[in-house]
Amino acid sequence: MFDILAKYLLEFKHLKLPKIGVFDVSAREANADQAAGTIAPPSWVLEFISNREEAGGSENELLYNWLATSQSISKDEAIAAFKNFSADIEARLAKGEKVEWPGLGVLEQIDDQNIFVPTTENLSPFTNVSAKKL
Repeated sequence: MFDILAKYLLEFKHLKLPKIGVFDVSAREANADQAAGTIAPPSWVLEFISNREEAGGSENELLYNWLATSQSISKDEAIAAFKNFSADIEARLAKGEKVEWPGLGVLEQIDDQNIFVPTTENLSPFTNVSAKKL
């Protein structure tokens, strides 16, 4: 389910995992570095807010409908799959396991606080380009 939720997160820029935390994706504009003679491409920054009590709050109808449609399953099946996934992550974190989210980062629990360490600082399919003044 990691890959499916990564697609959702990148499309809608917000994902709540009940009792774990909230992931947000924000845009970062292209940036010229005159000293290095390069332009950094536009990118996205992944932020994690560990608020386990609040993250379990309201139901996310958009997510459930999106999961059902993208996976060709019923909404009830989508809800059950998502809740089972979240419960599994919560249980693994409570046992002290590090949970790797392929392509995004690693979740772990330290001193009863969920921490997320992203794989990379910026999410972008682009690379820097040379920008020499002519």
